[in-house]
Amino acid sequence: MGHLYAGARSRFAFEVRNDLVTPSALADPTTLSVTIAPTGVDAVTYVYPVDPDLIRDSLGLFHLDYTMAVAGSYQVTAQAFGAIVAVSKFNFHVWP
Repeated sequence: MGHLYAGARSRFAFEVRNDLVTPSALADPTTLSVTIAPTGVDAVTYVYPVDPDLIRDSLGLFHLDYTMAVAGSYQVTAQAFGAIVAVSKFNFHVWP
């Protein structure tokens, strides 16, 4: 991921896999929750299949287009529930 700047829109992609099979395979969770938490600002949570902004592209593949409102550190947490249970977190920095 290159430099991200406040006010810019970026696409975040999420992959959900069933690791209980060998080899692991893409799979759809019952619910996918993505929380974006900028430092010092309230976190925003998107839930598939409720929020139209969190889009299922195909089996186990999702994306979210998000505009970084403020500069600073961000944490993204994706959690799958139901048929597949998984969690993934990553951090990034947004420049002014």
